[in-house]
Amino acid sequence: MKTALLRAGVVLMEGLRANILIQGIFFLIVAAVFHLTGTVFVPDRAIVVLFLIPITLFGLFTYVWPDRVISLMAQGMFFILSAGCLGGSLALAALRAGAPAADARLDSWDHHLGVHTEKMVGFLSHFDRFDSLLFVAYQVIIPVIMITAVVLAIRGRASALYRLLFVFAVSVMLCGASNALIPSSGSVAWHHVDRAIMSHFPGGSGLSFVPTWALWHSGQAFRVSPWHFSGVVGFPSFHAVMAFIVLFFLRGPRWLNICVSAYVLLVLISTICIGGHYCADILGGIAVFFLSWLMARRVIR
Repeated sequence: MKTALLRAGVVLMEGLRANILIQGIFFLIVAAVFHLTGTVFVPDRAIVVLFLIPITLFGLFTYVWPDRVISLMAQGMFFILSAGCLGGSLALAALRAGAPAADARLDSWDHHLGVHTEKMVGFLSHFDRFDSLLFVAYQVIIPVIMITAVVLAIRGRASALYRLLFVFAVSVMLCGASNALIPSSGSVAWHHVDRAIMSHFPGGSGLSFVPTWALWHSGQAFRVSPWHFSGVVGFPSFHAVMAFIVLFFLRGPRWLNICVSAYVLLVLISTICIGGHYCADILGGIAVFFLSWLMARRVIR
C-alpha cells in the first residue's frame, strides 16, 4: 500500500514538473517570436479566467482542503487554457513573419493524394442537416477536451491526464509555429468555392478566419488580446490533433468508444468544410499528435 502511494506521488510530481517545464519553454518561444515580429500582448479580463481561477482552485484543493480529484481538475484547466492562449498568440504572431502563402503547395499535396477538397465541400453541401452536425462537432472540440481531462481526473488517472496536457501543449506549439513557414488562407478561400455552395453550411464556415489571417499575414495587425482571439487555419491542423487526443484518452465501455470514434470522424470531416483545411493539414495534424504522444510516453511514465 505504501509503495503504491509513493508511486502515485512520484507520478504526480513527475507529470506536474514535465508540464510546467514544457509550458515554460513554450512561453519563452512565444516571447521570442513576439520580439522578432513586433507583436504586442494586451492583457485583459481573459487573464482572470485563464490563470487566476484555476491557480486559486489548485492552491485551495492542494494545500488548504486537500482533494486530489479537484486539484487534478484545476491543473488540467490551467494547462489547457494556458497552452491554448500561448498557442493562439503564437499562431497569430508567426503569421507576421511574412512567409509566402503555401496554398498552392498544400493543394498540390492533396492532388497527389487523390483528394480534391473543393469537390468534397461541394458534395457535403447537399446534406444540410449533416452539415449542421459537422459545425457543432467542430465548435465543441475544446469543451470535449476539457471533459476528457475531467474524466481522467475523476478516474484518478493522473499519468494519463499529464500525458494529455503534455501532448496538447507540444502540439499546439508546433502547429502555431508552423505559420511562420507554411501559412495558408485555407482550401475554401483558395478555391473560391461558390457562395451558393457555402450557403448550405452554417454562417462563416470555411471563411470566417480569412479576414483575421489576412490582417496578420500582411503585418497590419500586431496586438494580441486573449478575450478577442480569432483562430486561423494552418498546417498542420490542430483540430485534427485534438480529435486524436479525444480518441486516445477518452476511453471506456464499448458504447463510449463507439460514440467517441464517431465524433472524431465528424471532427476530421468538419476540418475541411467548416474549418477550411486541406487534407494535407489533417495528415500533418495526425503526425504531430503521434510525435507529441510518443514524447509524452517517454517523459511521463
